[in-house]
Amino acid sequence: MDFDGLSEALRGLLEVLPDDSSMVDVSGLTAQRRKRLRTLIQQAVTRLEAVSTGLDPVRLPQIVFDPSDPDVVGRLIGDTLLEQPRSPLGSLARFYGSGVYALYYLGDFPAYAPIRCSDTPIYVGKADPAAQDARTPIEQGEKLYSRLVAEHGKSIKQVEEYARSANLTRFIKLADFECRYLVVRSA
Repeated sequence: MDFDGLSEALRGLLEVLPDDSSMVDVSGLTAQRRKRLRTLIQQAVTRLEAVSTGLDPVRLPQIVFDPSDPDVVGRLIGDTLLEQPRSPLGSLARFYGSGVYALYYLGDFPAYAPIRCSDTPIYVGKADPAAQDARTPIEQGEKLYSRLVAEHGKSIKQVEEYARSANLTRFIKLADFECRYLVVRSA
């Protein structure tokens, strides 16, 4: 790499760049030219960052754990949810808390055959706390339990009761569903 040429080009670039982005007058540029210029600048920044990193004798770590990154937190919650035991949806004991859950199907209803008795959930959802500033499961209320039993369980039970009353032979049953859930602290 010609470092002298690169240094000279960067000095020339710095001479034509304004000191402050508010000094940039784009009124004479079409939207298409502005977009093209912005793309070129982003490409230049990316290449300059790579060159700058290469000049540093100390290497950056390949992985940086950032607990404030929503993607990292989401993966941690998802992985922790998968570590929870599965419980029959129809026989959950009442509990406090809000959080995330996954529903699993074990029955023989044809539409769900591809995921039957597998670790692939039929549904993944969440239950928000009763109060957004709730810090403890008690303050969160029974939101997760209610979501699982009063909403999902009730809907499945209604379908089952209707199918039985209509003398249908194949239908979903509450006994064919399991769930995993994880209470997640809010605030």
